[in-house]
Amino acid sequence: MFKYLLALTLISPLTFSNEAPFRYDTQKKICENDYGEQGYNPFKKFGKIQECSDLKEVKVNAFFIFRLKREDHFIGHLLESANLSDINLKKKEIIGVKSSKSNFNRASIYKTKITSSDFSNFYAQNITFKKSTLTDSSFQSSIMRRAHFSKTTISEVDFSQANLKGAKFKDVEIKNSKFIKANLKHTVFENVKFINCDLSESNLINSNLSSVDLSSSKLEGAILKGTIISNETELPFSHQDAVEIHGMILKN
Repeated sequence: MFKYLLALTLISPLTFSNEAPFRYDTQKKICENDYGEQGYNPFKKFGKIQECSDLKEVKVNAFFIFRLKREDHFIGHLLESANLSDINLKKKEIIGVKSSKSNFNRASIYKTKITSSDFSNFYAQNITFKKSTLTDSSFQSSIMRRAHFSKTTISEVDFSQANLKGAKFKDVEIKNSKFIKANLKHTVFENVKFINCDLSESNLINSNLSSVDLSSSKLEGAILKGTIISNETELPFSHQDAVEIHGMILKN
């Protein structure tokens, strides 16, 4: 009997570890269970979508979108390669979601908080962010042409090498974020403040910086030819250098 109980004790943690639900650890920024194993919970076809669900192979249909929109929080989900084009998300909290290579074309994000999430290499042409907050997340190498950011706060977000051609930023504050080698051609910035951001080697050809504060940000190696500035534009160099050295266009 003793040997039986000892054997049961030794194998029980291993047996039940596979059954223990995975939860998102905000400190480690990973999904793990009570035994310290990393992983995701299998997707349940009905009921509440639980934390750290594996949604990458889920068939996205009207019923799934309906369920997704009813959730107040998306925590730790794996959404890689998911097709969520045209989705409308309002007043959500998105934390620790891995959504690289997913499709968010024409999505509408309203009054939503996105934190510690990975949206690198994802497709989001014509996506709209309005009255939202983006923090500690990555949009590296994403296709975000004609994206629209309105009355949104962005902090510690990485847009390096992202394609934001033709995007519009209006009434936006951007802190400690990266746009290194980002494509910002023909982008319009209206009442935008960059605080300690890095736009090194970004392409800003023919963009509009008429009401932008870039005074505390880096523009080393950025392509600025044809970029429109005004007397309100604040840069890390003088307006004279902007015109004579960088080929920017000063309009009153």
